[in-house]
Amino acid sequence: MGHSAVRVRLDVTDVQAGMLLRAAGARRFAWNWAVAKIKTNADQRAAEATYGVERADRVRPLTFFTLATLWTAEKPSAAPWSVEHSTWTFRYALREAANAHAAFLAGRRRFPRFKARRRDRARFTVRDGLALEVGRVRLAKYGWVRIAAACQAQAKLRRLMRRGQATLQHVTVTKHSDGHWYATLTFDRAARPGTGEHTASAGPVVGVDRGVKTAAVVASANGQVTAILPASRVLRDRLRQLKHLQRAVSRSSKGSATRRRAVARLGRAHARAAAVRAEALHRCPRASARRRRGRGPSHRRTLCATGTWPPRSETRAGAKSPGSCSTRPSATAGN
Repeated sequence: MGHSAVRVRLDVTDVQAGMLLRAAGARRFAWNWAVAKIKTNADQRAAEATYGVERADRVRPLTFFTLATLWTAEKPSAAPWSVEHSTWTFRYALREAANAHAAFLAGRRRFPRFKARRRDRARFTVRDGLALEVGRVRLAKYGWVRIAAACQAQAKLRRLMRRGQATLQHVTVTKHSDGHWYATLTFDRAARPGTGEHTASAGPVVGVDRGVKTAAVVASANGQVTAILPASRVLRDRLRQLKHLQRAVSRSSKGSATRRRAVARLGRAHARAAAVRAEALHRCPRASARRRRGRGPSHRRTLCATGTWPPRSETRAGAKSPGSCSTRPSATAGN
């Protein structure tokens, strides 16, 4: 089975927005609690090293299972309000903290830091009690939430679920910089049965060469260039507007309503630039496939389905325009 994900924009009410913000705060609280435990454990381990204690006799670094056991014991006193939220909201936060500490011990990243509401993106992940219907998705402990617009990706996911070929694993809810809430539905799809011996495609095959000054060049096997995608300049063209919005943020008082509105306007401007750039990146393979459609059926399959073109999650500006959704392979496994 393979992990895939579909992202949809949510149409939340004011009450639901407050509920989702509280869930994101619960996740942040669990992260900070876990980081505090990890820091205390690391300080004790460092102190034992100064006392001459052998490495094998020092306290062991905290793992996810240890943190989960400690959280279960201390949750009634540390977070008596935790019954209002899904258990998975806290478990995923604890696991992220444990993975961050393990990466620090392996030398891949810095020591995990505490998260503040003004710096951390509002998000959380739930697992059980999930369901997907036409126009709405159900989140564990938080109920049904409307989906802003329909798309082919979520319709296909519903068909796979009805046929028993896909199972929802977890849903990550995130508040984007444009002020909208998005839900990423990660699911397991059953592997298709083998069709026997592989047959070479009858149509032409093309390759994509990615660059910096020129985003991508599409060429056939004989070296003939079929399409050229210039690098996106949408951010450069909008710098004047972004500088104006950034000045408005810097000139407003911290904590004021004027600053919150200025930050929201700046976030929407960045989201629009990211959406335009993402659309330009994905317009080239579609146009090239349409241009060569009559020359053989293998061009579109080679260009899009086999991963020749990078998925939207790998682009620098992976945002989508409001009301749209996307499907892509998931980077997480075993969740």
